[in-house]
Amino acid sequence: MIPTICELSKLREYTKERYFKTGEAKLLILDMLRTATEPLSTSNIGKKIAFDKGFAKEENFNLENFLKVILASLSRCQSNGTVERIGKDGLSILWQIKT
Repeated sequence: MIPTICELSKLREYTKERYFKTGEAKLLILDMLRTATEPLSTSNIGKKIAFDKGFAKEENFNLENFLKVILASLSRCQSNGTVERIGKDGLSILWQIKT
């Protein structure tokens, strides 16, 4: 017997990987931007945080998804008025603490 789509969806188990606890990404990003002497790019922020948290060493670590989480956090900080976009460095956005 061939299972229906509903039955297949019940068999699949989806797990969303959480890289951070609630509010942790924002704190790490703001700490990094506060100590920076120049604007930082999204990818530089993400790679530094991934290295500091030990994710970069993991075999199944997906940097692209991790950077999406960092960008979403930066965008929320921008809408809250804590950080601002300064420009672009190639495809990456440059960020700094709003003065």
